[in-house]
Amino acid sequence: TTFGGNQLACAIALETIDQAQQSAQKFSDSQLWVNRLSSLLELQQVVDIRGMGAMIGIQLNCPINPVLQRMQRMGVLAIPGGVDVIRFLPSYDLEDDDFELILKVMSRILGAMR
Repeated sequence: TTFGGNQLACAIALETIDQAQQSAQKFSDSQLWVNRLSSLLELQQVVDIRGMGAMIGIQLNCPINPVLQRMQRMGVLAIPGGVDVIRFLPSYDLEDDDFELILKVMSRILGAMR
């Protein structure tokens, strides 16, 4: 195109690539996620937390559908990862505040199910 290779377009493209690579590095370490979510292991319904990259699963010993529905009502989206696993597939632009919301919502929901 006429403007496809101009200096501004190229500078924006390079910056976008840099930002994406920085975010991807932050999320590539599943142990980071597991460590940050480890406080949920104190809840009796949480059996295990495991992951690969940014795909994290939280295994529960209770039905997950009611938990998923409550999470959605509270603004946290997750999907089933089998019969007893809640799976998170966060976007690369997840901030620490978003992560804290996940912890707070999970703690509140599972804490109320005792």
